[in-house]
Amino acid sequence: MEKIPQTVGVIMDGNRRWAKANGLQVFLGHENGYKTLRELLDWAKEVGVKNVVAFAFSEENWGRSEDEVAYLLDLMRKIFSEGMKEIIANNIRVKFAGNLSKFPEDIVADMKKIEKDSKKNTDFNLVLCLSYGGRQEITECCNKLLKEGKKEITAEDISKNIYTCGIPDPDIIIRTSGEQRLSGFLLWQSAYSELFFTKTLWPDFSKKEFRPCYDRHDRPRYQEHCPTRHIRWQYGDVRQSEHTLESSFVVIRNVMEGDLDQMSHLNLSVLHLLLTLYEDDTRTFDTRAFATGFFNLAWNKQENSLIRKQM
Repeated sequence: MEKIPQTVGVIMDGNRRWAKANGLQVFLGHENGYKTLRELLDWAKEVGVKNVVAFAFSEENWGRSEDEVAYLLDLMRKIFSEGMKEIIANNIRVKFAGNLSKFPEDIVADMKKIEKDSKKNTDFNLVLCLSYGGRQEITECCNKLLKEGKKEITAEDISKNIYTCGIPDPDIIIRTSGEQRLSGFLLWQSAYSELFFTKTLWPDFSKKEFRPCYDRHDRPRYQEHCPTRHIRWQYGDVRQSEHTLESSFVVIRNVMEGDLDQMSHLNLSVLHLLLTLYEDDTRTFDTRAFATGFFNLAWNKQENSLIRKQM
């Protein structure tokens, strides 16, 4: 039985690029990004995830244009006064993480009210990171502990005093829009998180794309030379290439039988096969075991052949 992650972190990147690509005012991308976050909560609850930590507004975002910051603050007011009612009604507890003192007093008051109104909700936790930075979080935590008289700070002390205390560290962190970095998100909490990157812009992120992230969580690790979760970064979508599933079998079989002339095609063929099997809706254990074994066998065959060539 596959392990469902308790906590999913998400870096919701690409709102402005999405708006430009769709011929809209740049700011409107943020509004559509909120709609995707709302949908993500439903997808997460459906599969048994209990916590979502969303990077909504970084400490650096204060440096954007005055017009954009003003728009974002107005959007927060709108969401906090209207959108949060539905979330709270769905038994979701809402928490805010970050240097919240930087926000206008009315927004801070709204945050406190939302946290109070949702405090007794037990079905799901949503943590919204606003005016947030990972270094800032750790620094503030350490300074707080020092002011309390701590002479020696332990890892446990920090875990109990960071913004997200009480929320399990993220099992997986998803970042959209093509960037492959954390940008200061949950630097302490992400020590053992699996990272998933997609070129999809956040407003276009879908349930179909969310599924492989949690579904591949805690599967057996493949050879680190080419883990399947990074296939699309290295090769693009191999299923759209000229390699069909049938030709993949042929190439793999020929290489296994010693036809080293087809060695250059082996990686792409194996990856095509793995993607096809892993994204099959049946997702049976036998299929996964077959794909894993076949990948390792073919890859070891290639490595051994290359070693022999160098001897």
